[in-house]
Amino acid sequence: MDLLTVTTVLVACMCQKMVQGYSYPTYYMESRCGGSLDVSNFDATRLLLTSRFSYRSNERCKLTVQVANGKRIMAKFSSLDIESSAFCRDDRLTLYDGPSTTSPALSGINGICGFSTPSTVYVTSGQYLTLYFQSDFLLQYKGFTVILTEFSYTCNNVTSFHCRNRRCIDSSLTCDGWNNCGDSTDEIEGCGLSTGGVAGIVIGAFFVVVVLITVSIFVRRRRARYTVLLSRPDQCSTVTKTTYSTPVQGNYPSYQQQQYPPPPAGAYSQPGPLPAGAYPQ
Repeated sequence: MDLLTVTTVLVACMCQKMVQGYSYPTYYMESRCGGSLDVSNFDATRLLLTSRFSYRSNERCKLTVQVANGKRIMAKFSSLDIESSAFCRDDRLTLYDGPSTTSPALSGINGICGFSTPSTVYVTSGQYLTLYFQSDFLLQYKGFTVILTEFSYTCNNVTSFHCRNRRCIDSSLTCDGWNNCGDSTDEIEGCGLSTGGVAGIVIGAFFVVVVLITVSIFVRRRRARYTVLLSRPDQCSTVTKTTYSTPVQGNYPSYQQQQYPPPPAGAYSQPGPLPAGAYPQ
């Protein structure tokens, strides 16, 4: 993992403020297919499609979620892992604003699919939300995780938190690491970070990422240029040719074999053969 990736992850974690730190009652849609789920006793609920590694093939599952009378439901996804296809024709999840699949579709008639967590916050007009999931026989994935928050537009100043988008949620949901308001004000106000502080973090993180991207591009270009040079031997090494000139005649002494005179006559003679029985003196 390079420096740019590490920094980006750190900035994301800093801005999200440990978003996985929340703890809500958890339910599984597959275990309640065809039924209903009353969560009026909870201010927020965590709903997953399945407790298994992947959802079933050829599945048809409907679940209606209910909150207290006079309350509404806000649905915000924290993960999505459903087979992607054009118009979500293979596998899809559809959200309906009411107690049945004949109610208006909050997520559109094609539903939701793919592997990117939706940024849309789905809000009901009443106390019911119906979810309908269907899959084909080919590929199966993990499904989804969605946080369902009960809210209203009438605030109790003692037990409620007033979001800037006029929604009122229970005050126990503030500063828990999850955006229950839908506009993040429950994770900003009174949580040690002001709106200006968050804006400063975002702007600073943006400039840090820009600088790191610029440095990364510069380093990669230098590395690519160096690689090209290495692939061209004529650019990487220079052969020095040395030219030797013929020495000028007479500049260097010549050496000839020394001639010695013959020895004088009689100075030395080869001894003749010795007589028989004689020994040399």
